[in-house]
Amino acid sequence: MKAMKDWRLSDLTSQEKIDTLTLGDVITIDGSSPSILKALSAMTLGEISTSIDSLTLEDVLGADQFSADNKILSALRYKKINELGTAIGNLTIGDVFGSDMWSYAKKSSYQKDQRNESVSTEITKHYYKDDTEVFAGWYRSAGSDAWTKVQSELVKNNAYIEEKVYVTREASYLIVDYDQPASAWKPYAGHDKIEEDGYGPYYTDAEGKRVDLEPKYTYKKNLEEVRDKRIYTEDEGPDQKFYYLEKVPVSQRYAAAAGDGQSYAENELTVKYMSEGEEVVPYLAGVWYLMFGDGGDGANTKITDMGSSVSDLPQKINSLTLGQMYARELISTDPSIDISKLHYKSYTNLNELTISDVIGLVQQMSSMSSMFPV
Repeated sequence: MKAMKDWRLSDLTSQEKIDTLTLGDVITIDGSSPSILKALSAMTLGEISTSIDSLTLEDVLGADQFSADNKILSALRYKKINELGTAIGNLTIGDVFGSDMWSYAKKSSYQKDQRNESVSTEITKHYYKDDTEVFAGWYRSAGSDAWTKVQSELVKNNAYIEEKVYVTREASYLIVDYDQPASAWKPYAGHDKIEEDGYGPYYTDAEGKRVDLEPKYTYKKNLEEVRDKRIYTEDEGPDQKFYYLEKVPVSQRYAAAAGDGQSYAENELTVKYMSEGEEVVPYLAGVWYLMFGDGGDGANTKITDMGSSVSDLPQKINSLTLGQMYARELISTDPSIDISKLHYKSYTNLNELTISDVIGLVQQMSSMSSMFPV
């Protein structure tokens, strides 16, 4: 393997040395490889056992496995492997059904307690701060309440960016003793000139013999040793620099297109829905209205907690009038029919009746018809 071409025989038995190899050094990983291998390709063998849990579902399955049609997978897309169990248990109605829960009507004609004509054209969501439309972007904290915008293409897993943190490298050496295991090699503390050739560093002793040295590197940031970080290099040669990648959390925030430096969290904004240039109003209809009424808070109900909403459905159906059922698209035929001549209780219109009332009306008419045999 190319990564091991300059290794000494002693390196082949050194677990510390072997752990510095990346998975990409050991096996061939290319564009056709499984997504999980591509995600792990730059990780060292020593890191892999602890790094797998930090992979997201997208890292494992690949971005092409996610689509807007599969809302459950999309909701779990950026969850880490070790978070999936909890995340699945926390899935909400909104996560699973998303915008499919909602119907939309033109704001200019919308009436809360009346049947509305739902809009079938594409709906877009817009955010406003006061009267100014603002747009989504990715931001990192700049301390206190300040935020700095970052390029969206740098954001990984909708959660962070990777930032270079430069470190200094310091070298110490072990005296190579080919008759002893590497763990028994002694530190070099001499003052002879250290040279380097294709076989590695060495010095020449008083008898003119070559003594091979094994370098051991430590990396420091602000005089403190950096551990458990994968170190990268750039600018090969005397100006070589060393760094590791620090994950910096980012958040989605909103700012005006022109940008005055001010950004806002979603809960600070007003949301408007638009269709073909006209504002529309979201409302719950059909079974969603039956389960959650007018409130949109039902979208935050966990899937595992749906039982109570479903078990209440018979009672909720019996409590609605035919007019309410028609208004919320539970029935498709307008029940607005004058029934005042039927003298059923105090009702004058069919849309005032519940299902139980309708049964009572049918029973009354049935008993009346029995009085006049054909």
